[in-house]
Amino acid sequence: GFLCVWGIKHQVADTLEKGKPIILFESRVLSSAAITFFIAILYGSIISFVVLFGKEIGVENAGGYFLAYACTLILSRPYAGKILDQQGPKKIMLIGFITLTLSFLLLFAAQGYLLFMLSAVFFGIGFGIVQPTALTMAINKVDVASRGVANGTILTAFDLGVGSGSILLGMLSKPLGLPTMYLVCCFIVLSPLIIFYISQLKECRQTQC
Repeated sequence: GFLCVWGIKHQVADTLEKGKPIILFESRVLSSAAITFFIAILYGSIISFVVLFGKEIGVENAGGYFLAYACTLILSRPYAGKILDQQGPKKIMLIGFITLTLSFLLLFAAQGYLLFMLSAVFFGIGFGIVQPTALTMAINKVDVASRGVANGTILTAFDLGVGSGSILLGMLSKPLGLPTMYLVCCFIVLSPLIIFYISQLKECRQTQC
């Protein structure tokens, strides 16, 4: 990455006014950041506990979950981008939230390899839709000069979500068990879904769509 950046030729524009504070967070993308935060909590539950859960239900090579997830993630993102460009975010985000919910329901019900790996497929599709769509929506809300701050706001929300999700869901899994923890994740999906559709409703009112 460093070598690629080193080869970029660019002109540095002095966009900061004298005495004006440096903005670290972009308020115009807070709804997208909130969506990203909750999606990252779900992501944290996968990267922290899914291998342990796989071994608990008798899946010998539980790391295969990440291979299936990665493959479907790569395949789903280009299609999600096309639908977003052609039809807007409402339809594609609904598909993303539904597939994320299904992935955790499958984990809750899994007793062996089949449902475990099928969950990985649905999680790859859902995450591959919702996370980049939320980022794209954030970038589209701001002017070119503010895109760096907007991107930083989204990435900060993602990091906070992964960290807090791993800790809080880990604490929850101790008394309830991993299957119930993943059932709780189904309900966590409701939070970014509600935030998304409230933000869309506000935008429609503002633009009188």
